[in-house]
Amino acid sequence: MSNNDIFDNVEKRMNYSNYPDNFDKGNVIDDNAVSRHDFVIKPTDKAKVSSATQIPLQLIVDSRDRDTSTYSNPNNYSVALPEVYENITSIELIGAEIPKTQYLINDYNNKIEYHNGSGNTSITITNGDYNITDLISTINTAFDNNSSANITLSVSSTATQKIQIANTTGSTNIFYWKSDKEEVSINGTTRPVYRNNTIAKILGFNQSDVTIANSGTATAPNRYDLSGTKFVMLNIRDLDVLNGTYPGIDGAFARIILDNDNGTVKYLKASDIGKGRFIKYFNPPLGKLQKLDISFVTYDNNPYDFNGHDHTLFLQMMSLNQSSKYFV
Repeated sequence: MSNNDIFDNVEKRMNYSNYPDNFDKGNVIDDNAVSRHDFVIKPTDKAKVSSATQIPLQLIVDSRDRDTSTYSNPNNYSVALPEVYENITSIELIGAEIPKTQYLINDYNNKIEYHNGSGNTSITITNGDYNITDLISTINTAFDNNSSANITLSVSSTATQKIQIANTTGSTNIFYWKSDKEEVSINGTTRPVYRNNTIAKILGFNQSDVTIANSGTATAPNRYDLSGTKFVMLNIRDLDVLNGTYPGIDGAFARIILDNDNGTVKYLKASDIGKGRFIKYFNPPLGKLQKLDISFVTYDNNPYDFNGHDHTLFLQMMSLNQSSKYFV
């Protein structure tokens, strides 16, 4: 077969298009019939948030602005905002002024319940801040006033800083440190917990009852702890940020470290918070925000006692300023 024959066969097999004469002019797009919206793929809700302009809004919340006739204690209150904020995409804690004013001994740790040989009884320690000498003296006086003069507390060793209880009452004493109920944590496990309002943890005792025979002693397994409240949990309704295995932490907005001295104010700055930002995101955006419901609790989920002192929170909100062309 010659070369000419080969090319003749190729031409017969190939279907050449007679362009432009064979072009279907009926399929030509009419520029005048096209709207720009026909070429716009409308974004998802997530894309709308990320592509829209975010406007920062600074908000200062001072507990003095609450209605004190309704909310007498600054540890739990609702406050109306100066205006209605709309399309909120995030709220962040960027600063705070929190007074460390809860007493070392307070309504939630001021009791010793015990069996004195004839029946169950208890003593209550006056609320306040103590050094170890004053605290032991106050407890021993309370035992004296409760017809239990032969129960005495002392520091077993200044080196170990552990409390010792001596019993010379003539009978066996039982100190009730442990709750009758075990607590179920967030993850479903159980653990022993302290008896309500007991001073046991401050004295260095664990969550178990202690029996002391006549003329016997019992020494706490841990050193006493006079450091007071180490941190406070800030809760703001619908601003659940933190996860934890204990009710006082789980669902809180922020954990504020109180590493300052008792009776002074903790000035929390953005640099103190660092990378562990306390920020709540909303996607889709929060439509309206006109009040905040605020509360403060301790690790044990008990109300934090400000003892009449107020606090200030510094919040930054991001508000959405959306482009109208995406919402036709």
